[in-house]
Amino acid sequence: MAPTLALMLTGCGGSGDGATPEDALQALAAAANDSDDDAVAALICPEARAGDKTIAETKALANEADPALDDFGYDLTAGSVTDQTDTTAVGTITVDVKGTDDASPAGRQFLDSAGAPRPISLLRENGRINLVKRDGEWLACE
Repeated sequence: MAPTLALMLTGCGGSGDGATPEDALQALAAAANDSDDDAVAALICPEARAGDKTIAETKALANEADPALDDFGYDLTAGSVTDQTDTTAVGTITVDVKGTDDASPAGRQFLDSAGAPRPISLLRENGRINLVKRDGEWLACE
C-alpha cells in the first residue's frame, strides 16, 4: 500500500485561480495531480520555482530508475484554510504517494534519495509553508 502523508500548507495560492487562498490551494492540488508543471509554477512564488525538480521530471527519473514505477506519482488533496490575514493564510494538503508497490530495489533507492518535487518540496517538515498574497493573487511560497 502506498504511503500517505498529511501535510500542512500555509495558504498563499496564485495565478488567475488564486482569488482566495482556498481557490489557490484547490488549483495547486489540481495542477500537481495533473502533472501540469506550468500551472504549478504559476501558483508558486517566483523565488520558489528554482532548484527543485518538477513533478514531470521526477516521474520521468523514477521510470528511468525502475520501469515498474511507470504509475508512480502523487495525489494531492486540498483541505481547509485557516489563520487568514490580508496577506497570509494556513491551509492543509494531503499528499498520497502512489504507484510504488512494485518498485525494485533500484526503484526504492531512487524513491528514498529523490527529493520531493515542486510544490511538495515547499512544504516544511512541520507541514507549514510561507504563503503571500502578491498583486492580488495568492501564491505558495517558501
